[in-house]
Amino acid sequence: MIYADGLPLETFMPHRYYYAHNLPAGQKQIPQLSVEQADPWQTVTVDTIVSPLSVTYQFSVLAQNGRKNVYTVVYNLLQSSDNTLEAIMVNNRLLQDFSPEQLEYTYILSASETVVPEVAYLQNTDLENMQQVQVLSPSELVRKIVVTAENGNERTYSIYFQRPLSGNAFLKEIRYGGQPLANFDEEILTYHVSLPYGTQAMPLITFVKNEEEQNVTISSEGWKVDLKVVAVDGTVATYTITFSVSRSDNDQLSLITLDGEPLAEFDPAVSEYHISLPYDAGKTLPAVDWKTADEQQVVTMSQFGDNTIALQVTAGDGENVNEYLLSFTVELSPVNTLSDLKVKGATVEGFSPDIFEYTFSYPAGSSEEDFFTMADVTYQLTDSTSAATVFLQDKNTVIISVVAASGDVLAYVLRQEIALSSNAFLSEIKVDGEPLADFSPEQFSYEYLLLEGSILPAFSAAAQDSAAEVNITTADIGEVSYIYCTAPDGTEYEYTILFRYADINTGKNASENDVIFKHIPGTNQYIAATIRQNVKVALYDAFGHRLALREVPVCNPNVATVVTGDKGQDIFADIDSTTDGAIITLDYTGKAFFYVFFQNEKNRIASGKVMLAY
Repeated sequence: MIYADGLPLETFMPHRYYYAHNLPAGQKQIPQLSVEQADPWQTVTVDTIVSPLSVTYQFSVLAQNGRKNVYTVVYNLLQSSDNTLEAIMVNNRLLQDFSPEQLEYTYILSASETVVPEVAYLQNTDLENMQQVQVLSPSELVRKIVVTAENGNERTYSIYFQRPLSGNAFLKEIRYGGQPLANFDEEILTYHVSLPYGTQAMPLITFVKNEEEQNVTISSEGWKVDLKVVAVDGTVATYTITFSVSRSDNDQLSLITLDGEPLAEFDPAVSEYHISLPYDAGKTLPAVDWKTADEQQVVTMSQFGDNTIALQVTAGDGENVNEYLLSFTVELSPVNTLSDLKVKGATVEGFSPDIFEYTFSYPAGSSEEDFFTMADVTYQLTDSTSAATVFLQDKNTVIISVVAASGDVLAYVLRQEIALSSNAFLSEIKVDGEPLADFSPEQFSYEYLLLEGSILPAFSAAAQDSAAEVNITTADIGEVSYIYCTAPDGTEYEYTILFRYADINTGKNASENDVIFKHIPGTNQYIAATIRQNVKVALYDAFGHRLALREVPVCNPNVATVVTGDKGQDIFADIDSTTDGAIITLDYTGKAFFYVFFQNEKNRIASGKVMLAY
């Protein structure tokens, strides 16, 4: 037996294996199934298959003898197709004459309803969970309610709002020439406007409607304008504006001239002017003239004393009067130049009254004791009303300050300088603190040899002129390093040093060609040198007694003379140094001694006999 929610499955029969049941629309609760076995040796398993529109149970029954039957029970979930509303409400009131099957409605707005009221709806309680409802506003006066049933079927209800016809025939604003009509009241229809003097044409009339649907037409005749306003319901109102042009009230001139030239910085609104005449103008005032702002102005000129002129301007309306006062003064002389300037009795080379700076250059190596002093400077004034003062600005600069009678100041500057040195030669180059061999200031390129495995040595340079600047650019071994020496006047010389490894293999086994033993002239010292590693030298007297034993350092390749033998071998020919090797001092009274070179403590390389040379 199969049970649904504890009750026997309707129409169940042991030999019937398929059952289908339709659940009512909206029901989501699926019955719970259970089974009762026909005998205790049966094995029962269940599979559940769920889809959006159905739930399927499959009971597999396996008998003890291996026979198997499958019972299938299907519950179909039916979806509602109802897409109607129970009611529509406008402004919380039921829409009159609503019918679920009627799709379009018209709603007339009252005069007080300035905005479209809220639209809402009511659903059938049983359908609330089976419908989707949207309220749309495709335009200002249209609302649509879209109802979607559970099975996807849609129904759209449309409400069309209509406004009542307006009888408003009044304007909100009137403007002429861009400015608001003074004292405008929308219910006052007649106006008079006085336009400024000089107006040649009636200004442009514009307006602002109270309602967009109003119809406004403008007509004019002479200086009168009519604005006819027709409301939506046909109501008419006509605004009339009459214009007139005033007489000029302008009492300001547009220009004042002196001897035909415009008065500098003239401003029609400024009434007083203080005018300075050139110092050589004498006592005659310039001719004063003017230009009126319009043809209605009347101008009267009068003179007070020797230096003041008044211009009285009467406007066309006869009421506005303005007066301009011109006060004249004669300037003091502004001349502040020299006609001659001398140093130690001689006119300064290239002197001109209009040239104010001069430089006296002394050869490099001169001293400030050679400079001239203030007492050596004399001058001649161009204008006798001016005055001059000579003073020392600093130890190198003499100033002649000339003050005109007007107070204007001008300065002549005499500068003294010592020419800058052009010496950009180096005085020395040092490598690892030692002077570079064969250095010459006029030799600009050098090569410095390094033993294989050495690092780049420190090197420095000094300039012949202590005021010169030395800059060094260091490169890697095998590349060129640069030394730049810049003189005070900007002259620059470039020196180069190529640090590279010498073509000597210091790790080879030494031979007699790889060592040198020589006397240092004028001393009781001898130098032993080699171009190979791990070399020592021993000195013996004639009886075989050892006098000295020294390690012999590898010779600096820059002081070693290495030549190539006839078999291509290196031959250490000479050493150009008395310090780069093993230095041995002998306090020995015999007539001769012997030296022996050996490598790695045992390999004998070379030997020889030396007669004392001191």
